[in-house]
Parts: sequence; C-alpha cells; structure tokens
Amino acid sequence: MTGEKIAHHVSDGTDKRWRSGWARGCATLDELRSLLTLRDDLSDQGLPQDRRNELHKALQTWIAPAEDKLATLRTKTTVVEEFVAGLDSNSDRAAHR
Repeated sequence: MTGEKIAHHVSDGTDKRWRSGWARGCATLDELRSLLTLRDDLSDQGLPQDRRNELHKALQTWIAPAEDKLATLRTKTTVVEEFVAGLDSNSDRAAHR
C-alpha cells in the first residue's frame, strides 16, 4: 500500500476500524501490510518533515491496540502455562499410583 493510500486511511477513519480489528486478533493481511508500509515509509531519510509528522502520528495510533493485544496474549499464555503445569502434575500423580 502506498503512502497516499495510508494518508487516505488516516484521514477517513478507516485506520481506526483496522486497528480495532487488529486488537481483536482479526487483522487482515492488507491491514498488516498497511502498518508495515507505514513503518517503511517512515524510514525514508528523504521524507519531508510534514509528511514524516503525519505518518508518525498515524503510527502512534497503532500503539494502544498493540499493547492491548500483547496484554491479551500474555493472559492467554499464562492460562495455557497453568493448564500444561496441571497436566504435568496429573501425569506425575497417575504414574505413581
């Protein structure tokens, strides 16, 4: 996706719908591609400062959903780790009966 398309998404609110879908874990490849393109565009050393500011602002809007997703994944990981530990314990008890 080009920077122009990203700018369009930034201005029309589409990016908000994308981020909310991404935070729920159902981001599409196009959404992820858009985010990666945004990051790539920001790495361009010749980017005019006003465009850099605009893209940086758009990138900042992804931070809260990313942090929310990370917290959700950490919680799920903890639940799975506890489940596996319980299975391990059950297996040990069953082996020594």
